[in-house]
Amino acid sequence: SPSALSMDEQQPPWGIDAPEPGVHGNFSYACMGPLPVGMFPASASAFGVQGLYGDGWELTESEFAPFYGFKPSPEYPEYSQDFFDGEHFVLKGASWATHKSLIRRSFRNWYQDHYRYVFAKFRLVRDANASNSPS
Repeated sequence: SPSALSMDEQQPPWGIDAPEPGVHGNFSYACMGPLPVGMFPASASAFGVQGLYGDGWELTESEFAPFYGFKPSPEYPEYSQDFFDGEHFVLKGASWATHKSLIRRSFRNWYQDHYRYVFAKFRLVRDANASNSPS
């Protein structure tokens, strides 16, 4: 179960080293736009999921709010806190235009549902054990 993950499963596919653009995903302008899922097998999660980092930010319906203990960065204090307004939602992962230094599980981006130019994507999933026919 996800709550019982081992330390190996909690690490990104590249471990503790920096991710490599074009090997671990399409980010840092490895390509100038999104690519099909499966192009970077070295990016597969412990569960075999590919395409979690790069190509586009993944849309969520989670409100963009501070983590417990949040303190703004002294270099750029308005980067996040100005958007803790109940009107912005979390984006996870990275786009093809995201610099590799920002790719980590704790980094979140934000959007509003009316933004027209978000380098974002969405993922359709189904239960592999479920029937393919409607019930």
